[in-house]
Amino acid sequence: MERLHGIDKKEREQRIAEAAYFRAERRGFIGGDPVADWIDAEQEIDAELCKQEQDRSLEELKSRLKAVGEKLKALKRKASSVTAEARKEIELDIQKLGPLRDALEKRLAEARVQGAEAAERAREHAEALWVEISAILARVAKRARGKRQ
Repeated sequence: MERLHGIDKKEREQRIAEAAYFRAERRGFIGGDPVADWIDAEQEIDAELCKQEQDRSLEELKSRLKAVGEKLKALKRKASSVTAEARKEIELDIQKLGPLRDALEKRLAEARVQGAEAAERAREHAEALWVEISAILARVAKRARGKRQ
């Protein structure tokens, strides 16, 4: 079944129909245009669904951010058990992670307060930061495993 904004097409149309009905009901079913009611309701429901989808996406990124913090702490502990050369490389990568994590946190905060279009750009930037953070975490973990004292 076709899905849009996380729900199936039939459920979306049902929500739109209900919203259009309530619009007509509010004016006592007098005057108005059923097509205009439908179009307005469609925009309203799609905006709600889009916001819910963005909120889910931002919550996922927030969860990833928390995981980065936990991995960062673990990597700092691991750094003490590797050779001096590897420790230096790991510490350099760990230094890169802090600002990246902070930038991701900032973008998530901005996405929560901005409009849908700006939030989408912030979410895309946060995703790109996540990719960079993940690459550094993988590199550091590989060094920590491969260069023990």
